[in-house]
Amino acid sequence: MRYHLALAVPTVAPPSMRVKDQIHTWREGESILFDDSWNHEVYNRSPEPRVVLMVDVLRPMAWPFHAVNWLVTRVLARFSEEAQQIRANLNRYA
Repeated sequence: MRYHLALAVPTVAPPSMRVKDQIHTWREGESILFDDSWNHEVYNRSPEPRVVLMVDVLRPMAWPFHAVNWLVTRVLARFSEEAQQIRANLNRYA
């Protein structure tokens, strides 16, 4: 599951996000929680940037699926290229 909180949203042509067949138009201070395994994409036709806080949330699962999900999440968080880039950015600006 993924949680998005809109921190800065362009006022002209605000961005929108499609999750499956539903469209969400961003508004500053509003949020959305969605299953990121579904097909999704964001459209930002504004010349201004969109700033969103993204938080991954482990989905509730029965044992032993929860253990497998937890393990895979930890491994990806440690070794994925995206996680390494996030750590590098944090170190650069900390």
